[in-house]
Amino acid sequence: MRRISPPRIFLILLLMMPLTLFSGYGFPQSGKEETKKVEETYNLVELRLTGSYKEAPLLYEGLSTDQKTIRDMLKLLKKAGEDEDVHGLFLEVGTLDIGLAKIQELMEGLERFKKTGKKIYGYNDMFLLNNYLLMTPADKICMPPTGMMIIPGLHAEITFFKNLLAKLGIAADLEHVGDYKSASDMFTRDTMSEAQREVVNSILDETFEYILTTISENRGISREAVSRAVDSAIFSGTEAKELQLVDYTMYRDQLIKQIKEEAGKKAKLMKDYGKDKKKSDLSSMAGLLAFFSSLGKKKEEPDTDVPRIALLYASGTIVSGENQESPLTGSIMGDRTITEALQDARKDEKVKAVVIRIDSPGGSGLASDMIWREVVLTRKVKPVIVSMSDVAASGGYYIAMAADTIVAQPGTITGSIGVIGGKFSMGGLYEKIGMDVEVVDRGKNASLFASNSMFSESEREVVRKFIRDFYRDFVTKAASGRKMTYEDLEQYAQGRVWTGTQAKEIGLVDELGGMHRALDIAREKAGLKEDDKYALVIYPKQKPFFEYLEKMFSGGFSPALSLDSFMLSPGLGNEALMYLETVKRLQGERIFCLMPYSLRFAY
Repeated sequence: MRRISPPRIFLILLLMMPLTLFSGYGFPQSGKEETKKVEETYNLVELRLTGSYKEAPLLYEGLSTDQKTIRDMLKLLKKAGEDEDVHGLFLEVGTLDIGLAKIQELMEGLERFKKTGKKIYGYNDMFLLNNYLLMTPADKICMPPTGMMIIPGLHAEITFFKNLLAKLGIAADLEHVGDYKSASDMFTRDTMSEAQREVVNSILDETFEYILTTISENRGISREAVSRAVDSAIFSGTEAKELQLVDYTMYRDQLIKQIKEEAGKKAKLMKDYGKDKKKSDLSSMAGLLAFFSSLGKKKEEPDTDVPRIALLYASGTIVSGENQESPLTGSIMGDRTITEALQDARKDEKVKAVVIRIDSPGGSGLASDMIWREVVLTRKVKPVIVSMSDVAASGGYYIAMAADTIVAQPGTITGSIGVIGGKFSMGGLYEKIGMDVEVVDRGKNASLFASNSMFSESEREVVRKFIRDFYRDFVTKAASGRKMTYEDLEQYAQGRVWTGTQAKEIGLVDELGGMHRALDIAREKAGLKEDDKYALVIYPKQKPFFEYLEKMFSGGFSPALSLDSFMLSPGLGNEALMYLETVKRLQGERIFCLMPYSLRFAY
């Protein structure tokens, strides 16, 4: 074996050393060593809230890496509040497509962030009433001098399709129980009933008062001043500052300089805080590789050494079957998916309590009852807490009413304890298009749900009896869950819709608050102390991406809205299409626990 001389070994080792060693130690430095002064930074998480935020994660893994949920935003705020490297929040709020309860949920998250002692700076080019309301917890609000603020108050539009359907030769033959159960009115009337007008005005009054009071308290100005500003409706940034609705009138770059002056440090915006860029950027090769490599990996299980609390999402119109996603109506809640999730949570001995997060206007009465039954069975084993989002009405309230505790936001729409049943007669349409139908029956009421005729007297009595019985059962179960007598509960039923604040006053909900409060109650009822650790387990479980591909290629997905849905022109807009898709999806159910879809608030 050839030996390497010591000088040669030294030379090899020297060549292998990093070049940085030469600069640090290899050569003598001339003169004094200079130390570069590092300027301290004031780190602000840059957060832009815009568009819509779902409640539940997507059904299938990997379908959309950028889809954010309300809980994602709350987790981000919590993380930033606890992060020592974060000194504040730079908040921008764009056009929002969420309801008042979700806005209140996000406002609570901002308030909890502020309690950590960190400041929130808000900036917008343009404000509408909903995104301005969400901005009001900020310590300082800024907009350009030429920016626009449009806050004209609340506006409700109630849509009716009776005359439109008549032009097409379609007649709605619908029965309802409850004086306030107005979901069928959109198809059977051309104006509001007095009962519906009473409810709409009541909700507008309650919501408007909340908005004026909240802006007044958060901005430190009188309620009367806020009311006058709303009556002015539209004004510039300069005028908004004069009205004390904003603190600064300057451009974005000027606000950043202003923050630097106030903090005495260089302001640095932390973009994409908490975001995994490799996984989210599917346009890059690294992003695609990260995405596909994650598909086969087993999900990380919660810590087995700590107790668990189940968080079960129940979102969308309630139907029989499995959860679905629709491009028009969004999430569809299938009773089979939710009941199986409740069974899994109930059987898991590590799960000590269940929180059901509901965002649903109802739907199928039968499917709602199937979910209600599983809530009852689960409650016998472990605590069940309900957290209501924007809406938990009719069937959405049905599945909530058996819980130990119901928590709602002040702006949640709930109640609507009532029932609708019936059909749409297409006979006039068939005549218009030259289509003839002959009927051959066996049985007195065999044509009960025939598509070409209205109910006969005998058939109508059958339908009325069934929905009266269903309504009586609905109220009985609600009274039992709320620990009231039938008579006491029934006066708040009749299909009437309530805000969360009103529902708390009459006993339909127990507490006002958001998901954070519901989880605290679940922890307490599970016997866990405030500093006890627990794992949060999400239900229903996300399905593998490859299962989505399998369904897609096997024809397992049905079109969201096919041409036989009532052949209406696109000119009717998304609202009409949403109603019609809902009717289509529920057409086999016959009995609906559905809130009035016609109620829309424009902020």
